[in-house]
Amino acid sequence: MFFDCAWVAGKTGSGNLSPPFDMGMVKPDESVAALKAYYPWTSMKENGLQPVQAVKVEWNQDKYEAMEKGDSLDTFLECNAYVSEEGGVKKKLADSRPASFEIEYARPE
Repeated sequence: MFFDCAWVAGKTGSGNLSPPFDMGMVKPDESVAALKAYYPWTSMKENGLQPVQAVKVEWNQDKYEAMEKGDSLDTFLECNAYVSEEGGVKKKLADSRPASFEIEYARPE
């Protein structure tokens, strides 16, 4: 099982599909180490909980400067669980639901 995320229009349909952010999946071993310092409940040794995946979203000034004045500031990210099938084809994990995120920011004055 693995996760993959994409920018989506969101429930309102106004989501910017090319927002001024870079997004990528963090390798599980890196996310465990990073989260452990902030969220002690992620410790597998203490209570059996373990993060499966982390998503890294970073501001990209060049993408922001390339935006048109009327481009939507609404930004929605949706992540789904997948499994790999024969031939490396990814298939959405049955009965799974997406994790949806809204990223809020404002244009600098």
